[in-house]
Amino acid sequence: MFTAIFQDHYGYLAASTLVALVLGAAAWLLSRRLRSPHGIWFAGLTATVTGVLSVTFMGSGPASGQCVIHHDLVEPFRTTQGLWNLAMTVPLGFFALMATRRPLPVLVGVVAFPLAIEVVQAEVDGLGRVCDSTDAQMNILGGLIGLAAAVLVLLKPGAIEWTGAAKASLFTSLGIVLIGSGVVYPSMAFTNIDGTACRQQTASNSRPWSRW
Repeated sequence: MFTAIFQDHYGYLAASTLVALVLGAAAWLLSRRLRSPHGIWFAGLTATVTGVLSVTFMGSGPASGQCVIHHDLVEPFRTTQGLWNLAMTVPLGFFALMATRRPLPVLVGVVAFPLAIEVVQAEVDGLGRVCDSTDAQMNILGGLIGLAAAVLVLLKPGAIEWTGAAKASLFTSLGIVLIGSGVVYPSMAFTNIDGTACRQQTASNSRPWSRW
């Protein structure tokens, strides 16, 4: 399965891992310099984001301006691809809350980040891949699971700033909705599909791993 996913990109994968480790170490050193008590978690968050972006855009090409919307929300739970897309972002939600201790901005981030990736894949030449709603669905769910796990770890008085950055989170959410409905949505073509038939239809235009 590993070979099927990464094919002949082992050099790229090794370089991406090295970059993620270097940036994670840099984030840890910066956190120590700023006297942050959560430096190790910022390091993990930085490394995870770098890794997700590196693997997501591996083998990218021209943008299609299209996105596939799947109406069978259960189907990705029955596929290896869907489960891996979920697992990939669990550390993202976990490290983000452990680093910031503020669940509201983390919640906005774990929802907006996968959606932004799909938009970039559909709209940006050179970073184009298959834009697929199931990828975003499973990535968001993975981030939420990681967030929930961090809440359980920190579930003690004063450990979590429940209303921290509430206004910033609200305005950011409103901005995302406005940009999405006013700019992104009109610029993309959407293909609505029910179940496996649509995945078979788009398979010829993608790698065996639509995200990776």
